[in-house]
Amino acid sequence: MLAAALTSFLVLAAPSPPPGAAPPPPPSFARCEELAVERPESEATARCFDEAGDALKQTDRATARLRELLQQHPGSPWPTLFIAYQDASHAEELSRAAASGFAARGDAKGEVLARLNLYRLLFKAGRVDEAGAQADQTVQVAAASGNPELLARARVLKARHLWGSGKDLAGAYLLLRQAEPGLFPNGSYFAQKEYLLGLANLSLELGRYREGLDAFRRLAELAAGNRDGFGEATARYGMARAVLDETAELPNEEGRREVARLARQALDAATTAKHLGIQAKAHFLLGILSKGEEARRHFDACLTVADNARDQSTCLNGRARLLAATDLREAETTIDRSRELARQADDP
Repeated sequence: MLAAALTSFLVLAAPSPPPGAAPPPPPSFARCEELAVERPESEATARCFDEAGDALKQTDRATARLRELLQQHPGSPWPTLFIAYQDASHAEELSRAAASGFAARGDAKGEVLARLNLYRLLFKAGRVDEAGAQADQTVQVAAASGNPELLARARVLKARHLWGSGKDLAGAYLLLRQAEPGLFPNGSYFAQKEYLLGLANLSLELGRYREGLDAFRRLAELAAGNRDGFGEATARYGMARAVLDETAELPNEEGRREVARLARQALDAATTAKHLGIQAKAHFLLGILSKGEEARRHFDACLTVADNARDQSTCLNGRARLLAATDLREAETTIDRSRELARQADDP
């Protein structure tokens, strides 16, 4: 099945301002210092240093300044949380400290964000039950706050856990549908994007291909409207995947042509945004759908832009399929290279 060779790609890029909005001021440590004088323990101050460090490629400077604020205001949760985003070796203990600090201050938004980060760390470390407990606690905090967007984000987190742990895909789908009213039309772009990406991918896994396609289409329009090139490229590739998955169950030439059309749109968007991961996946998909020299060009391009072992393995897998018809020995060698890269990527 063609769809079995594809890998999903989830990325959450930073939001961009909507069309017509005044552009934000350029990142500046000077502005952050002004905020630090006015509101040293605020989210705005901590976020300013974090974003300035990222934009100016001075994350060490930003983190050092956040640590100074924390020394001046011991236990302050916002600097603690943003240090956790940068300090991988102490991220868990910092996230826990931030969550406790927010809870003590009755700051539901901060506590939800801290527990979202803690969930991510625990799940990534394979501590699935602990992560699930954090998801449950996040839902409790959000529900008690009465804030519709916080509750929606907590439901998205719980859905992600049920889906990611393989416990209850139908329950995850229901939670996502319950989350939508709290996010549209007034939720933040980041939260809306997170929701649509989850709904789209889960819909495909449940075989709800039309719903998955619609969610990816909504995400593409949302991302384009927010000038988020990475998000738009990811969504357009998702649209191609949705049609591919549906076509794989009932193969037909019209469906293959539609997949190719959507894949070319995804490739154009990814090239504009310099999104190498989606460029690689779109070239792979177009290679699978092409023949002869055209297919070879797409697989070569896939390898050229693939910037990690997992994508490189996928590109070689496609090339091996093409070679199998004309050069079995070279195809077998290519499969061996693909398998070794898959092992390096820890991708069973």
